[in-house]
Amino acid sequence: MLREGRLRGPRRGHRSSCDDQGDRGLLQREDRGVVAIAFQSREYRPGDETAINDLYHAVTGRSRSVEDWKWQWVDNPAGRSEMWLIEETLDDGSARLIGHHGVMPFRATIDGNDCLVGKTENTMVHPDHRSRILYPRFERRFLAAYEPRFAMLFSTTGPAAAIRLRKAMGYEYRDPMWIDLMRRGFGSVIDLLRARRARERSRGSKGHVGTPLETGRFRNASVVPVDDQGFLSKWSVGLSASDASAGDLRLDRSPEVLVWRYGNHPSGVYRAICGAGFLAVVHVRHERILCVNEIASTDGDPTRAWEGIGRLASVLGFRVLQIVGSGHGVDHIGGLGRGGWSRLRRTPCGDPHDSIGMPCLVTAHGAGLGIDFGRSDLGPLVFEGPGRN
Repeated sequence: MLREGRLRGPRRGHRSSCDDQGDRGLLQREDRGVVAIAFQSREYRPGDETAINDLYHAVTGRSRSVEDWKWQWVDNPAGRSEMWLIEETLDDGSARLIGHHGVMPFRATIDGNDCLVGKTENTMVHPDHRSRILYPRFERRFLAAYEPRFAMLFSTTGPAAAIRLRKAMGYEYRDPMWIDLMRRGFGSVIDLLRARRARERSRGSKGHVGTPLETGRFRNASVVPVDDQGFLSKWSVGLSASDASAGDLRLDRSPEVLVWRYGNHPSGVYRAICGAGFLAVVHVRHERILCVNEIASTDGDPTRAWEGIGRLASVLGFRVLQIVGSGHGVDHIGGLGRGGWSRLRRTPCGDPHDSIGMPCLVTAHGAGLGIDFGRSDLGPLVFEGPGRN
């Protein structure tokens, strides 16, 4: 039987490249004393998909198909994600995957300059090895390998310990991603309690995402699939009417990205809305809770856009709106207020009792472009994985 062990310190003169690097861990065997166990790190190679999904299941308890994995990590319009693996060498000389670290690329612009920003996913480590390897050492190696590709790196949510690790790696902290819950009428708190219970009961193969809004015509708005060409053509116009201010970093929210992020999402829950003065992407979290994932104004007035979606939500019988974003919500607070909506509560994404903000790292490339991580538009677009909302 194996007992908990520790890693030895780094060997003198070891190479700094991530490729095929090894560390020696010490584990005790009850019958044989102390033996050395080797760990290696390397970049993802085609054919690793099944092992990665097996690790994902061991860590999260969820099952994920190769197609779901490919959608998130390979099919991204910005290019294939960074994927770095940690392996254990077994007694027969074969390797077993025990860790995965990934960074998802997103296209962005600042002052007319195109660049890539990367969303750091927390390192997955097999439960049998979480106390046996010092995976932050591997993360530093991985960072050195992929940092030149990006202008900025950030993490949105995760265990507080994982978020704090970023500080030791040079990240700075900005305001966290916020979840705003807006209410209208009576019964909103009861709706939230029911949604929480439903979420706990539905922890299944893909986790809880929600359900799709029924398509059709409602008052002065139409609910259509996200890949509807009429919606996508209007979306391009809506984005042009709401360009970011000079100096702001803005993520690419082009029709191509919207179709990948929402239209092709494995859950199939997202729908687009074409309304008077606004366009949106939404999904139903619970019977009377509507999540607004994306919104754009068609006339340059974002406050009016929020007023429009608030009125439609009321017509459809929703009593709670959930909004995720990195801003302070001036537009949606004012616009929804005109329709009788008020804020129920605001909480940071992740653990609301232990939030230390969103870690961001401006790379040397990003500094050359003049990126200020305090002026970046990091919206719900980056909440990408199956089982998240």
